[in-house]
Amino acid sequence: MLRAYKYRIYPTKSQKEMFAKHFGCVRFVYNYFLKKRIASYEKDKTSISYYEMQAELPVLKKNEETKWLKEVNSQSLQVALQNLDFAFQRFFITKKGFPKFKSRKNNRQSFHCPSFSKIDFEKNLLTITKIRDIKIVLHRNFRGKIKNVTIEKTASGKYFASILVDTQQVEQKKQEISAATTIGIDTGIKNFATSSNGKVFENPKYLEKSTKRLTFLQKKHSRKKRIKDENGRNINSKNREKSRIKVAKCYEKIDNQRLNYLHQVTHLLTSDNQIRSICVEDLHLSGLLKNHCLARSLSSVALGKFCEMLSYKCAWRGINWIKID
Repeated sequence: MLRAYKYRIYPTKSQKEMFAKHFGCVRFVYNYFLKKRIASYEKDKTSISYYEMQAELPVLKKNEETKWLKEVNSQSLQVALQNLDFAFQRFFITKKGFPKFKSRKNNRQSFHCPSFSKIDFEKNLLTITKIRDIKIVLHRNFRGKIKNVTIEKTASGKYFASILVDTQQVEQKKQEISAATTIGIDTGIKNFATSSNGKVFENPKYLEKSTKRLTFLQKKHSRKKRIKDENGRNINSKNREKSRIKVAKCYEKIDNQRLNYLHQVTHLLTSDNQIRSICVEDLHLSGLLKNHCLARSLSSVALGKFCEMLSYKCAWRGINWIKID
């Protein structure tokens, strides 16, 4: 069974520089081959495969203009190509969500390290390829083999490491479905969730409660001026960057509150020994979000994330997860 553990990390100045190089190189490789695949298709309706992109990557490293790609982990660049190829496959299957170019102004920057990562639990240090001894806050331990590590930088400037671990545990065998051990859950906006055994979980409305503060910070941010850099591009002034971080921290707090509440609710629903099956209605969320009167409230309660959490926690505990049309 694979499980992910997310930890806060505190890199040094030199480690932050290496992170920035990885973010930039991964973004460049992704955008470079995305542009090339689009041009190839527009020219003669042909598609470039993952193996063709992988074969061209060493050529880019030898090129004088892009030799700085050698400074980062080569496997991180290969994962970027895999992500691009997967994005195209998903687009051709679902016919929606065409791959977009990555921007350095994105709220989230990340890169993957597929192998050669280790953790020192005694010294609280994380080591990945090219970067050693990163200070990490290990608020909980784990047992198993590390499959890969994802380094992430949030919009507020915080760094996190998401570690995927093979716990070598087998999913519990699911039991037979019976009415006595089955509950149904109705989700909504007024009450977040109502179960058939009488439990009612209220909608905490974290976004609505923070709207006044968020509006105030966004108005202040809009009044801050931009300045021009050496190349004549508009960039944030120091005061505008400070206000941007304040807005990002406010959004981050709302997101953390929502995730914490979802974890609490899903834990209560799946930790009951008397429950062996959980039924949830299969909502068409993308269709519901087209209703402009309900879109904000539906996004605030995060029903999609709730169902995702409930499904994998049911798998951990051997509970039948049933979607009702």
